[in-house]
Amino acid sequence: MRSRTIPTLDAPCGRYLSYRQLIECGETQARTGLPNRPREPDSYTALHDLTVNILDPVIEYFGMIELTYGFCSPELARRIPGRIAPALDQHAAAEKKRNGEPICERLGTACDFLVNVPSSRLLAVNHLPKPRQGNPVPAG
Repeated sequence: MRSRTIPTLDAPCGRYLSYRQLIECGETQARTGLPNRPREPDSYTALHDLTVNILDPVIEYFGMIELTYGFCSPELARRIPGRIAPALDQHAAAEKKRNGEPICERLGTACDFLVNVPSSRLLAVNHLPKPRQGNPVPAG
């Protein structure tokens, strides 16, 4: 299902999460209070695809997760001190540069989350429109 319009932040995004939860998570967003809103309808589609195909099954298996880093607008990226690569890491979803090109050519989207199990580790999960070489690597 491709979004042609921008849903409300509190609209469901999959079975267990809302768009707000995927957009307003992370230390820098909480500290700065930046709105961090996707502008492209395709970014909302990417968030929905990530949730339905990856996050919902993880939640069904392990229980509720803790989102630690989700969508990242260019405004938010400028406030994050180092350790991010918007052109590679897909947290910008389908957002575009001023020249109209995608920030990350991989499209799709990404989020980092914790699974509440005894051996919980920070996981970085990428939802890609086409597979890349290798598997996503756990962060941390």
